[in-house]
Amino acid sequence: MLPEAAANHLSWFGRGRERIELDGVAVFVGGDASAMAFPRRDADLEGAVECALEAGVAEVGCTRPVQASPSTAAPASSRSGSG
Repeated sequence: MLPEAAANHLSWFGRGRERIELDGVAVFVGGDASAMAFPRRDADLEGAVECALEAGVAEVGCTRPVQASPSTAAPASSRSGSG
């Protein structure tokens, strides 16, 4: 299911945007917003943001992959900040 969801997101991000491949991350720029899709842990996020800003966007968003195993994710109470 996760590969299909990732492919769907990549398709959606690409609508009306240019895809720029950088080291470890794809940046989709177009209009006044951009998206960084599923960056690797070692991705050059600073370079990706700089690339997006140079393209003239006012906003940069980012997605990341969901953990494959629920046992590695933090409990809901610690994620929400309430406990």
